[in-house]
Amino acid sequence: MTVSLSITNVIKFEKTAEETVKTFKRERRARERYLKEVDDFNHAVPCATMETRVAFNASLAEKYYEEEKED
Repeated sequence: MTVSLSITNVIKFEKTAEETVKTFKRERRARERYLKEVDDFNHAVPCATMETRVAFNASLAEKYYEEEKED
């Protein structure tokens, strides 16, 4: 289903209370890291073209969970 919607960055987890909490914490850390990188980029390159911004965001999306270490 997610692939048909072009959603390629997903987390698979067991549907238990413990795994749900762990997964939401993982997603929150990934989102915080993502938003920090976007903010850093916007400050470093405030006049970036739309093409550059789209490419930058695409590269961040590809590695959204990549740097995350398991708890």
